[in-house]
Amino acid sequence: MRQQGRLLNILTLLCAAALVACGGGGGGGSADTSGGGGVTTQEALVSTPIQMLELQEQSSCTELQAYVSESIADLVLQNGFIDCFDCAVTLAAGAPLQEGLGTDAGSFDAFTGTNNQERGVDELDIIDTDKNGNFYLIDGDHLVVANGLPPADLREIASIDLSAAGHPEGVILDPANERLVVLLSQVGWFGPVPALAPTPFPTDPITRLLFVDVSDPENPVIDRRLKIKGFNIAVRRIDDRVHVVTHFTPTMPPILSTDVQLVDLKTRYWDALGNSDDTTDLETEIRARVDTLVASTDINEYLPSVMVKDEGSDYVDVAEPNCGDIAVPDVPQPFALTGVTSLDSDGHNVSRLIVARNAWTVYASQRNLYLVQTSNGWWFRPERQRQQTAVHKIQIGDGRPQYKAMGRVDGWVQSSYQLSEYDGFLRAVTTRNEFIPTEARVRVDNNLYVLEDNDARRLVEVGAVEGFGENETIFSSRLLGERGYVVTFRQIDPLFTFDLSDPRDPRLAGEVEIKGVSTYIHPLDDAHLLTIGFDGDENRLNGDFRLQIFDVRNLEDPRLIHVFVPQFDAPNHAWTEATYEPHAFDYFAAAGTLTIPLQYWSSDINRHFSGFAAFSVDVVDGFGVLGRLDHSDLARDRFCNDPATGIPDICIDGRYLESANPRRSVSALLGDTTYIYTLSNVGMKVSAARDFSNAIGVLPLPYRWDWPWLLAP
Repeated sequence: MRQQGRLLNILTLLCAAALVACGGGGGGGSADTSGGGGVTTQEALVSTPIQMLELQEQSSCTELQAYVSESIADLVLQNGFIDCFDCAVTLAAGAPLQEGLGTDAGSFDAFTGTNNQERGVDELDIIDTDKNGNFYLIDGDHLVVANGLPPADLREIASIDLSAAGHPEGVILDPANERLVVLLSQVGWFGPVPALAPTPFPTDPITRLLFVDVSDPENPVIDRRLKIKGFNIAVRRIDDRVHVVTHFTPTMPPILSTDVQLVDLKTRYWDALGNSDDTTDLETEIRARVDTLVASTDINEYLPSVMVKDEGSDYVDVAEPNCGDIAVPDVPQPFALTGVTSLDSDGHNVSRLIVARNAWTVYASQRNLYLVQTSNGWWFRPERQRQQTAVHKIQIGDGRPQYKAMGRVDGWVQSSYQLSEYDGFLRAVTTRNEFIPTEARVRVDNNLYVLEDNDARRLVEVGAVEGFGENETIFSSRLLGERGYVVTFRQIDPLFTFDLSDPRDPRLAGEVEIKGVSTYIHPLDDAHLLTIGFDGDENRLNGDFRLQIFDVRNLEDPRLIHVFVPQFDAPNHAWTEATYEPHAFDYFAAAGTLTIPLQYWSSDINRHFSGFAAFSVDVVDGFGVLGRLDHSDLARDRFCNDPATGIPDICIDGRYLESANPRRSVSALLGDTTYIYTLSNVGMKVSAARDFSNAIGVLPLPYRWDWPWLLAP
């Protein structure tokens, strides 16, 4: 009866949201809107009612247990339950200047930190820097601290082997408190392995955090460790508070995955379906059996645990999950959980919120964090679901994250750069690409929405610009204060400009069309944009990457004022990570320089390149070439110069270049000279910007461990 009542409520909501799906407004029949008897309103796309998407924090563990039971029962009834021990419960399928640590050893006058989306919201990356020229970086399975002052004396000053803790993914530095957080990933048994553990025993993805005291960078000390069951989605630091977003799909407890009665019921249920027999009684039995089994388990088995340890002690549980800290929807969904764990940069003051949601995109402002899920992940959606995106707002700060509100917009949000919070309003740009039955055609267009928290747990739409960029999809966007910029692409690249000064009346102000496409937009100043993307003509992209400067002083008349397509020894075959990874885009406003990683294979093996390219950027003079700095010599020195091994094949055919893999750069001003520090998988180099191609300091990094296949016969 409980499930029947819930299904009735769902159908009622669906009918309210789209009368066309339930016969219209009173006659019980379907109105023919085709003008001649073709397509009827019954075929129209429908929206999932927002009531089905909003989350509610549970008032008791009994309520949460009932939700878990229904989700697992639905799993069984959809044939998603697999009879094995180790099975997951699843149904569906630019950079501001930084201030750093103070010492007497000299310091940078200015430098680029991580290229974050929002000022004041630091993001996890493979390298972080302080003003004293210390670089905290991940190299293979090691944390390395290097110092680059003076630049000609670039050197390693400390390292820590992290191989026993997992796979290092990145670091985030809190310079004001002289703390470094290292994030690692691992798959294994979350707690101590029992002496009589079954083989194979269940394993979980684990996110590990190491908290490092770097008050003495030459002697970094790990003084606290924390692990969260689940894998990392995003990390943000705001002041001294770190917010970690993780995803967790619970492992099915053995009492459920090995229950003979439940397996038999499921088999009989699916046999009955195949024979078109009535399955009502079997469904009731399955739900009752799942209720019984779930009631015999500990609710904490389904929740992502958090454990912490100080150095010299054992891991202990952070306070047991409070069922009131779990937010779930009113209808069962794939039982996957997104956790927001907030803690100080020294690993203390841990608090968290868990939501039943498959959220893969995360955007954070200085006050709120937004979890985004598109409708292709809603297994409960109606058959003719229109493309929509649910956005959940979570307030973050010094204490426990708080679930505040949710909203829904048409189209899909695919990147955090399609979201921005300003003056209390959330702006979102979406692409819609769907077949419209009532029009018998595929519609592709884009939308900009402005949402406001109504203080009643709802993000309500207060303004919109819909239907721009028809037959094109969003390739890049940037919403900056009272202005917005969106690039769409099909065969040419329109840059749309938006006036967002009145959040209740956003306005498409202007447009400029160019060849090629921009994949990342960076603000040069309030009046100019710097973009990177791909070159092309009216018919196709050609493979070269392209730099551009736009004058957007007049939103009504945006103008492309400078274009530069760098030419290399491998036409149409050079590539840079900066076209899709903003952290690899190093624009230094203090010196007007841009540095990006660069790789290409030439027809002449001696002209292969794996390193960095640097350019001058000026709104008057445009772009200039500062030079290219190769890192492939570090790979050759490592793999090709051992007299004992001779010359491996990888040195003859050039495969050693794959190990060089240029990643990041940091630009710094020291006196009247700009220096550019570059990091690849095989080392660091530093050179003066005005003579970028000649390194004055070199630091080989020997800790990489992920290319043994290069040396295999």
